[in-house]
Amino acid sequence: MSKRRRVDYALTGGSGDVNPQFYSGEGGTGEESNYAATSAYISPVSRGLPAPRGKAVVMEVLKIFVDLPDYEALTSTAVANRARFISFSTRDLGAGFVKLSDPTVFAKYADEQVYAFTAAGTVCSFQPSTISLDLTDGAGHGILIATDYIYVQYNTTQFGAANVPFYWKILYRFKTVALTEYIGIVQSQS
Repeated sequence: MSKRRRVDYALTGGSGDVNPQFYSGEGGTGEESNYAATSAYISPVSRGLPAPRGKAVVMEVLKIFVDLPDYEALTSTAVANRARFISFSTRDLGAGFVKLSDPTVFAKYADEQVYAFTAAGTVCSFQPSTISLDLTDGAGHGILIATDYIYVQYNTTQFGAANVPFYWKILYRFKTVALTEYIGIVQSQS
């Protein structure tokens, strides 16, 4: 086996798919402000993809890019804060607050803006709207997903507007794993 082939095999489990692809989506918080909503997206790695005997094809998530909704203009003179959250999971998260310790959550991002009007002026913290979450280890391996759906929860706190839009992209590739590993992944993500 050539050195190049060994590297491809080590990264992809034999699928040879070393070139990642993007999976994109968008969603929002629904018709209410200060609300959480979960949306389901069909996984790009569906059942029935061809795999060698005794193996299964799964999705290996490498990075997630998120374009968060912009904060609205300040409207209050009181010290206040507002936040925006996005969580990626392998099960429906509902509308409750999601903890990163949930074993089905594979990525979560939250940021908060704190502001106040004072005699000296306005104080406000700003965070970037577009963020990147790197889910790889030092060897280039990502998180393995073997479910039919990816669930994304959108959540805002103290936003005045409803239908706050979130946009995201998942950088992934196909990976081939043994059936025993596949079954273990499915069981842990259900």
